[in-house]
Amino acid sequence: EYCRIPAARVETTTEGPSEVFVRLQNLEGATTVLAKYGLRSGEPFLIYVGGISPHKNLGVLVDAFHRLVADSRFADHKLVLVGDYKGDVFFSHYAELKTDVEERGLADRVLFTGFVPDNELVVLYNLARALVLPSLEEGFGLPAVEAMACGTPVIASDRGSLPEVVGPAGLFFDPSRPDVLATLLRDVLSSESIRGRMSQTGLERSKLFTWDLAAKYTAALFDRVFREGS
Repeated sequence: EYCRIPAARVETTTEGPSEVFVRLQNLEGATTVLAKYGLRSGEPFLIYVGGISPHKNLGVLVDAFHRLVADSRFADHKLVLVGDYKGDVFFSHYAELKTDVEERGLADRVLFTGFVPDNELVVLYNLARALVLPSLEEGFGLPAVEAMACGTPVIASDRGSLPEVVGPAGLFFDPSRPDVLATLLRDVLSSESIRGRMSQTGLERSKLFTWDLAAKYTAALFDRVFREGS
């Protein structure tokens, strides 16, 4: 659309999660990982993974979380924001976001972890009640696939690539509507059956996204282009 290239000349391939992102059968050592990031064993939490830039729309997520914890049923929940807010490759929204969190009285509920290595991130994914991605735009949305590969329910914005990537495994919301997101969060967090269904569908969905499949498709595409051009 922007470059005025005919759609017939455009092909799409995918990404895939690292092999470390799986549903863990053994969570030995999880308590240490949780403690490192300000969490206690058994404490319910939501997770976001990605950049801390304005287009990630984290202000809406904080707003929705504020509405969520106002409900006594979810007052013990925390929100874990995973992302390198010091070395963000885009413009960082960290200072403004942190101020918003503090002004809402959520400083002890919303945790900024900074960068988290994959061997610890997989533990957080496995223990989170859901991954929430409120982005205004995404080119792919790799954290959604990582989460699905861990069996973590995904609640995502209906913008950009996220509906295409997450498909029937997720629940979607208008990223300008924190009230709608808060309602979705209440529905998902209050129902083990909904989370179980999303988890299982996500595990199956994640199998569509592997680097092996991406490599095979890309190689086949190169082969076809070379043959057509010869």
